[in-house]
Amino acid sequence: MTGRLGCNKKTTKTLIHVSIYTVVFIAFCAVLQAYAGSQGRVLVENYDCFEIRYPAAVYGKNAVEKLLSTFSVQQWDWTIGYGANPLMDLTGLAELNDPFYLFYMFFDEVTPSLYVFLTFLRVYVAGLAFLYFCKVRGFRYLPSLAACLVYVFSTFTVLYTVKHPVFA
Repeated sequence: MTGRLGCNKKTTKTLIHVSIYTVVFIAFCAVLQAYAGSQGRVLVENYDCFEIRYPAAVYGKNAVEKLLSTFSVQQWDWTIGYGANPLMDLTGLAELNDPFYLFYMFFDEVTPSLYVFLTFLRVYVAGLAFLYFCKVRGFRYLPSLAACLVYVFSTFTVLYTVKHPVFA
């Protein structure tokens, strides 16, 4: 049996549930961002994020673009770390083995706001994965949504997102 969207009832119900999660997630993020802004802070702090991981993201984007244009890999570079194999450094920083890293390739420049957006996107996808897990296990939607929001906006997740967004 198909509904208005040309989908069956199960698919329509799933789309509605994902839409509800998305709206609630955006609202929570807006509240967190407003609170951080009222305190004169940003949600992604200057720990490892903007001192190590953000420059690595910029360097990695440029290195991948150079790789795709010249088909050669730079073996040694003194501009990253203390001079070493760039592939090892970027893999150790979880930049090259992170699927969200591919989003940098679609933009001309890696900006801090893009970095923060991708940090929120990681948490959003973690919540979607949790909701999918609950659906597969047969849990009802409302308790699953509540547990998902508790997980996604728990102190642990928020603090680790602020300090190490790759681990979020």
